[in-house]
Amino acid sequence: GALEGRRWPQLDPECHERLMVFVDFAAPGSREGTVVGAAVTDLGSTVSAAPELRVALAGCGTVGGGVLELLTDLPDVRVTGVAARNIDRARSMAPSRVALTTDPARLLDGDPDVVVETMGGLGAAHELVREALGRGLAVVTANKDLLAEHGPALRELARRHGGWLGTAATCGGGAPMLERARRLGRRHDLTVLRGVVNGTSNWILDRMSEGQDLGAAVAAAQTAGYAEADPTADIAGHDAARKICLLAHAAWGLDLPPARVAVSGLEDIDAKVVIEARHRGRHPRLVASARRVADGVHASVDVRFLPPADPLHGVAGVANRLELRDDKDERWLVDGLGAGRWPTAQAVLADVLAARVRRQSSRTNEEWVTELRRTGS
Repeated sequence: GALEGRRWPQLDPECHERLMVFVDFAAPGSREGTVVGAAVTDLGSTVSAAPELRVALAGCGTVGGGVLELLTDLPDVRVTGVAARNIDRARSMAPSRVALTTDPARLLDGDPDVVVETMGGLGAAHELVREALGRGLAVVTANKDLLAEHGPALRELARRHGGWLGTAATCGGGAPMLERARRLGRRHDLTVLRGVVNGTSNWILDRMSEGQDLGAAVAAAQTAGYAEADPTADIAGHDAARKICLLAHAAWGLDLPPARVAVSGLEDIDAKVVIEARHRGRHPRLVASARRVADGVHASVDVRFLPPADPLHGVAGVANRLELRDDKDERWLVDGLGAGRWPTAQAVLADVLAARVRRQSSRTNEEWVTELRRTGS
């Protein structure tokens, strides 16, 4: 997947018949980078080490702290700075050489290659991401609110200045939903996206089916670390609405504002109805869906009582699942943990590694073309 979409030099047909290209795939985070071209692996000379990647991290809370721990374990990755509201907490987690600040804008003083934004919100986060993309940097964000409000402008900013915006962590947690929707959207005429994309609502609905009312179920989710102090975005369906907008953009390249999604959340559901449905073998799930139509996209979020035959019926706990269908009724499913510190942190890390591949690939391609011209291949 990391090689997909890369541009290779156009060679004449005669060259295609004569050229053998060796590909040496490195493990993620290894000291040796993946090499495409006339390189020799363990059978001969060694492959040169990958250049150091400089990463700045804005936000050191639940997700950001997990990202920091993962980054500090990687070779050839150096965290240049961490912005956090709680400096003492960040200091206990960060290596001693890392600069700490309460001002996210100061992170750019460390000349990073990648800026990771996990602090959330639309104020300082928006300013930092705009500035970084305007400088042509790679930005990785887990901030679905930011993308829902400013996604089109940020993508255009990245395009104009040669930056890159990694958004895998904004939808699906450990499930690669955006990546799958984007790739399938290139190859198939997708017509329907339909998924359980908010793990917190799953967990709450499961508690309600066991007899708890909504308030008690939300409190239990907060104690378990699945719900925020203000759980409105989860239980009212706003989080799922933002995610279906992001998925629609990935699949169809269309900007769907969250205001155009018809939303009905958990607060509209009677706990007795949930219990009765569960006794009949139907699982209550907050389902987000989008359908491609002639005039654009119709999207909705609401609680559905799913029968056993439904592909989304078996989604348990905080797991997420996305169903994608094309015009021939071919179907694909994407599964993974959708809530919690580590699934989200790992999705952020995947984008950081993708940014490193992107940074190295242009250099590798240029060197390859130079070598072909030099040798006359």
